[in-house]
Amino acid sequence: MGDLVGYVHIGTGYKHTRIFYKEYMVHILIWIMHNDIVPKGYFVEHKDRIRLNNKIDNLRLATRSQNCANVTKRKGNFGSQYKGVSYDTKKEKWLAHIQKDKKQYFIGLFNSEEDAREAYMIKSIELFGEFAHYD
Repeated sequence: MGDLVGYVHIGTGYKHTRIFYKEYMVHILIWIMHNDIVPKGYFVEHKDRIRLNNKIDNLRLATRSQNCANVTKRKGNFGSQYKGVSYDTKKEKWLAHIQKDKKQYFIGLFNSEEDAREAYMIKSIELFGEFAHYD
């Protein structure tokens, strides 16, 4: 009783387990054990974005849009260190933009990368509330 189950999937970083030869994501099983089902069109996500923290109080339902708002900025050299910020070489300004429900929002052009990030943060909170994430 109380033994840990599953393994960390190399490709996704989520904990998985097998039941009768079928693979399941552990955080979804935990959600189902406590809440019955995952409604159609919803995802079970980790509030703290730590994929191995499968405590029930760290899990919540999210729409696709909310789930996408809670992702971390892609790693790599994309012109800015901040999510939702890029550099417009023609205007020589920092551009802040965000997307929700397949709709793009132009937030504005800014003289500094930090000002663009702050504007992104404000709009993210406005659009996504507790699901907002801006790192």
